[in-house]
Amino acid sequence: MFLGEALGLQAMYECSQQGEDSLRIPKVYHYGDYSEGKGSLIIMEYLNLAGRSDDLALGKAMAKMHLAPATEKAGNPDKAFGFPVDNTIGGTPQPNPWTKPNSGTQEWIEFFRDHRIGHQLNLAGDSYCSNLWENDIAPRLHLLFEDLHGEKEIKPSLLHGDLWSGNIGSADGKPSIFDPATYFGHHEAEWGVSFTLCLS
Repeated sequence: MFLGEALGLQAMYECSQQGEDSLRIPKVYHYGDYSEGKGSLIIMEYLNLAGRSDDLALGKAMAKMHLAPATEKAGNPDKAFGFPVDNTIGGTPQPNPWTKPNSGTQEWIEFFRDHRIGHQLNLAGDSYCSNLWENDIAPRLHLLFEDLHGEKEIKPSLLHGDLWSGNIGSADGKPSIFDPATYFGHHEAEWGVSFTLCLS
């Protein structure tokens, strides 16, 4: 049950250990399932959480995490989009299959199309919206990313994946984020979720 959350926290912890103005992520010590199948557990570092720190500090710390390179220690040795395991965003399953190694803009478009928007529409079961997506919007999705090639190629960034006001606090005077739906994606996808769920 807690595998996705534990791996997500571990990846965010690895990508946030870059100096004084970084995120404060709880370190995971252990996770697993009870032997009789009667639940799961996660043991992590205790953080004395307080209300949100200032938004400038949060923004700078999030940028540092997003700019951290995709590495084996962070769970992404192949520099791909996706994550080592599927996880959940709230109670909704979130598929995270890996794209090909050294992925860029084209692989991001495919991942976003199939495993984010397409997946959500399939779960909703609304044939009108699904048909609109498949026939009119998805075939034109590449137009949004036309200028993101070459030096501007989209590279996999570690994302919290479910960033909203209920998953943000502060600890030890630093911004802290928790309860992730982590995956490697386009860094701007982080803010699309946040604005939809309202950061304030």
